[in-house]
Amino acid sequence: MVAMVMFMVVSLFLGCCDAAGTVYKVGDEDGWSLKPNYTYWTSTKNFKVGDTILFQYDAKLHNVIEVKSLADYRNCNKFSAIATYNSGNDSILIITTGHRFFMCGFPGHCAAGMKVDINALNLANTSASSTTAMPPTSSPNPSGIAIQDSHERGICEGGFTITRNLRGILIPEP
Repeated sequence: MVAMVMFMVVSLFLGCCDAAGTVYKVGDEDGWSLKPNYTYWTSTKNFKVGDTILFQYDAKLHNVIEVKSLADYRNCNKFSAIATYNSGNDSILIITTGHRFFMCGFPGHCAAGMKVDINALNLANTSASSTTAMPPTSSPNPSGIAIQDSHERGICEGGFTITRNLRGILIPEP
């Protein structure tokens, strides 16, 4: 029964929040590496809520660190990380508008240009109507599953709420 309820909630969530947005492979055919000019790469894209950014790379040579501010991004300050990815195949769903800053944490890579500023715009075909930043919490949802370390919450048209935890997992709420 719980599984059926969760399926229905997730189905409603997917319908209201246009989770099937565009998937952007960071760096296109070069992937997440030292080769691309990421400033140019982002200038050719229109990121929006519901899109996914995909980092594909050799995990022995690179990783992906998300930092919280433009200053940390510009200064390649990996010590302000809010998330670290190291699988070599990392998908990150965009659920809020605004800037998100990513860099490689391997020595010298960020300074050599291996960093990207993803700016999700509030485009007309975006389905999310509002978002708020949330402090880390652990609260139950109606299914009894705890939401751990959530830090972003989006309210979709129709009143459905979603939460993205630090691992990028989206959790629908009533």
